[in-house]
Amino acid sequence: MRDFLSPDRLVFGALDAPSLAALEELYAGFNGVERVRTNLRTAEMIKYTANCLLATAISFSNEIANLCAALGGAAST
Repeated sequence: MRDFLSPDRLVFGALDAPSLAALEELYAGFNGVERVRTNLRTAEMIKYTANCLLATAISFSNEIANLCAALGGAAST
């Protein structure tokens, strides 16, 4: 919930000015949050890239924890 309510940025992909205006109105309550305004394809790629980076970081952390467990004597937390 916290991540949803406190995003580090909002990515708006829109076809035209009315669509962008609708998004701006919908997310008006998120004050002080950086807004990236772009076309649909670029917004989609930004979101895919951010999700891949997060998944990579989580996988890396899990592998380091597995390595610590396998070695023994190393803290994994």
